[in-house]
Amino acid sequence: EDVAKDGTVTLNISQGPELKTIPKLKGKSQDDAEAAIEELGLKVGDIKRRFSSTVDEGDVISSAPTVDSKLAPGRPVDLVISKGAEPVRLDNVVGQNQDVAKKLLEGKGLKVFILEQDYVDGSADPGTVIQQDPIAQGQTVDKGSRVEITVVKLPDGQGFVKDFNGRNFDEAKAELEAAGFRVKRAGFPVGNTVRNQDRRGLTPLGTEVTLFIGF
Repeated sequence: EDVAKDGTVTLNISQGPELKTIPKLKGKSQDDAEAAIEELGLKVGDIKRRFSSTVDEGDVISSAPTVDSKLAPGRPVDLVISKGAEPVRLDNVVGQNQDVAKKLLEGKGLKVFILEQDYVDGSADPGTVIQQDPIAQGQTVDKGSRVEITVVKLPDGQGFVKDFNGRNFDEAKAELEAAGFRVKRAGFPVGNTVRNQDRRGLTPLGTEVTLFIGF
């Protein structure tokens, strides 16, 4: 169309296609998430699957681009879908030291809860795991599962004197004093090897323990 000299021409500048806002897809089933993407005129991109202890199997863990991102129609939205909780093999920690057992189980992503049982003569040493639930017999459990371990506990005001036969006197003395006992040396004036002792097992804290030195 001809325009007169010095006339006005109005230009309409295209802003491009209308951008679509990515909705919240996390927690939706894969089918629902794909339907929501396609309803916006977008397309489903790559689908990846990984284990998750917080998102149910078959549901969306995350999307890329993330929620509230803007995309032109026809652009892809990638999804990560949960495979459910990762299975891990449960170890048998009965008989192990409490700290070692706890570290081993937590290292596999399990939640450890400790129950205590007072020490009695003839039971396992204090700090030893004497029971666990679930019981490990080669079974697998979901990562993040609860595992209870029952540990021998010293009664209030009591300590435990181990057998130090054959141990170095200085090392035995330091260990006993750190546990809350007093230590007396007896026996040969020379040498530094413990050959006997006057107390073993459950003993009131502050008690003097005599270590006999021999060759």
